[in-house]
Amino acid sequence: QAGRGAVMRWDAPLEERARRKVDIAIGLRRALETNRLDLAYQPIVRLSDGVIVGVEALIRLPAHGSLAGLADLVTPAELVEVAEGTGEIDELGRWVLAEATHQAALWQRMDREVRVNVNMSVRQLSDPDFVQAVRSALAAAKLAPDRLVIEITEGQLLGEGDRANDTIRRLRADGVMLAIDDFGTGYSSLSYLRRMPVKTVKIDRTLLAGVGSDPRATTLVRAVIGAARGLGLQVVCEGIENLATARLL
Repeated sequence: QAGRGAVMRWDAPLEERARRKVDIAIGLRRALETNRLDLAYQPIVRLSDGVIVGVEALIRLPAHGSLAGLADLVTPAELVEVAEGTGEIDELGRWVLAEATHQAALWQRMDREVRVNVNMSVRQLSDPDFVQAVRSALAAAKLAPDRLVIEITEGQLLGEGDRANDTIRRLRADGVMLAIDDFGTGYSSLSYLRRMPVKTVKIDRTLLAGVGSDPRATTLVRAVIGAARGLGLQVVCEGIENLATARLL
């Protein structure tokens, strides 16, 4: 992973991490084969009135049966990383799309007008069949395209975003929304906010650390929100854990 011409001493923590990845890979394969994956939905709340306007779909291993002990310890990011390594990311992505759009459609029929956010990697967006997979999921669920938000991280856009440009523009032409996730963890290239057909910027929780107590942190977040607002974008702040921060934001 570090590249050629490098030496790394094998030790217990390395072995532990390797075993963990194997366990997660086995658990993921088993869950996919038995259709027993779970999605958790994290609410996106409008700060002005506390109304839930959307949810983010987060993939989980089933918290029951033989995988229960592992499920509590595995984050969605770990699952995606393992799926990319084993080549199962496309199958996992299709399952998440189908499940998330189906759930959003159920809420819509209950008069709960919420958008559902689904995380996708550049590799998935670079797949020529991805647009059709999204269209099929929306059609099967009978969900309007603007109820779906595809999230892609800032780091992925900076690294390989050009390969996914065509897919992104086709999705936007269909009416699907696009959000930049984890903004503030990479280079925070504002040029992407101007060039890409983005509707939402999600400010990473690390950028919110110190807001309200550290004037520099507060000024930085104000600047990001101001830039996004000036471009007509929605802003989502991740990791708000107290009322003081919520009120300030």
